[in-house]
Amino acid sequence: MRQYANPNASGTMMQTQRGKEPLDNIIERVMAIAQRLVGAENVIKNQSTELVKLSEQVKVLTEQNTELSNRLENIVLKASGQEFKKPTTRKTTTKTTEE
Repeated sequence: MRQYANPNASGTMMQTQRGKEPLDNIIERVMAIAQRLVGAENVIKNQSTELVKLSEQVKVLTEQNTELSNRLENIVLKASGQEFKKPTTRKTTTKTTEE
């Protein structure tokens, strides 16, 4: 269905019926594919941000696991009377102010 303005009738709209052209099917198919592509792109973006968050959590948990493993190993060595390893210290920064 096409709509067009008739300039002689001061902008009133007219409608005509027409059959589908062969190109209309292709246009509809391309638009449907484009819509699915945009949806898939949004899903991929969401999954990407979720992966970044999860990888940060894994990194933190790995560091905590390593620290706890070292503590446990030191406790076992100390309990058996052997010399235990020096515990690893976390890097801390302190700000000093000069007057």
